[in-house]
Amino acid sequence: VIREVYRGLAEPALYFFAKPNPCFDPSIQQTYLYNPERGKARLAEIGIHPGADGKKRDSEGN
Repeated sequence: VIREVYRGLAEPALYFFAKPNPCFDPSIQQTYLYNPERGKARLAEIGIHPGADGKKRDSEGN
């Protein structure tokens, strides 16, 4: 999207607050990079697994 729509003139939004905002914390920016495998592992740690239909649910079916 950044390359095609904004012609490379934007930055990925990795954090809720923009850099000029006083609440911006650069240390958090690197904490949650895109990593689908890590996401799956984190969900599995808390008991959320894919069912037969491929949808992820907790032990209560939520």
